[in-house]
Amino acid sequence: MSALSGAGPIAFDQNDPLNPKTWTEWKRWYISLATTVGGTALMYGLNSVLNSTFASSAPSGALRSIEQTLGASQEVSILVVSMYIIGYILGPIVFAPVLSKFWAILTLVFREIRA
Repeated sequence: MSALSGAGPIAFDQNDPLNPKTWTEWKRWYISLATTVGGTALMYGLNSVLNSTFASSAPSGALRSIEQTLGASQEVSILVVSMYIIGYILGPIVFAPVLSKFWAILTLVFREIRA
């Protein structure tokens, strides 16, 4: 079995099934592809969530500066965050059906042109 000896590297026995050097080529490719695809999907999802979270909260720390620079009232400066959140919520609800219909029409047009 493999063992971690202190703070040093991991040591494997001669025929240890956990040793990557004893794995078949197929198994190494499978693990490489699975972690790449899974990691990419996970990072895309996390990145999208973290970016939208940051984008909605970043202006909230600068509201006083926005008020002073633009000469706007507090209510107007708060609209920056409010409009972002409203767009974030309503955007997919409004644009998903529109884009679905648009792409369906575009697909039919290209199919007719190709035929």
